[in-house]
Amino acid sequence: MDEFPKGHPPVLPAVDGQVRLWQPMEPLHFRTHFTRVLPEDYCPTVLDTHGVAAAPSVLLYHYYMVSDWHRALPPPYWKQNAGSVGLGGPGAYLFYGQGTADLEERLQGMGYKTLRAPEGANISSYFQALQKAAVAIIPPLRTMSRPSCGQAIADAAIAGCVPTFSPRTKVFARLLNPAFLSYRTEEELISKLKLLRDNPHWFELLSREVCRRLRYVDTAFVEDPWQLLQRVQLQSPGDRRCHLRSHGI
Repeated sequence: MDEFPKGHPPVLPAVDGQVRLWQPMEPLHFRTHFTRVLPEDYCPTVLDTHGVAAAPSVLLYHYYMVSDWHRALPPPYWKQNAGSVGLGGPGAYLFYGQGTADLEERLQGMGYKTLRAPEGANISSYFQALQKAAVAIIPPLRTMSRPSCGQAIADAAIAGCVPTFSPRTKVFARLLNPAFLSYRTEEELISKLKLLRDNPHWFELLSREVCRRLRYVDTAFVEDPWQLLQRVQLQSPGDRRCHLRSHGI
């Protein structure tokens, strides 16, 4: 793991049988140049919890205690509402309020009830607001379209298997959400939201698929050390630093 200063993995004494992997605490802002800061005995495959690195030898390694969260949280929206969209239309949770007034007006015009966590809300209030939503939306803002992991998508999924519309540039958009939930323009987003409104049974279908895909980031299904090492070796074939030097890990 990173230690201060960030972006500089520590130099460690030699330990027989160790494979040394770096897991940064911050996004890899240097992208393909990360190997320049690695000590010589580190495997060049980096474990990236943010999913933003461009280099092909980087592995996404991002897990949550999903099963524990689900035991503590209410069931998904469609189970609570038994197929109904509820009073005021289906709830649409809008992430990032600034610059979304026009989108909010269009949503309400289509019959959606827009939701947000109160300003300055704590994590409990945030998750409670998400749990009331039938769908969530990362708005079509330029700042939201940059490549990143898409933490908000995972939050919505954990809160109640809430499907989230977002740009496809987000790692979790590709990992946790069906392709239908990705969009490139605001008009495409609006068209899909209309389709969803006109086919309310799709809320359940999409939510079930999000529930199923959560296993990809659930610690209950995390790979064991041997499986992780096999993935590492595939990313850096032939590099002796990524292979065991004795019988232990």
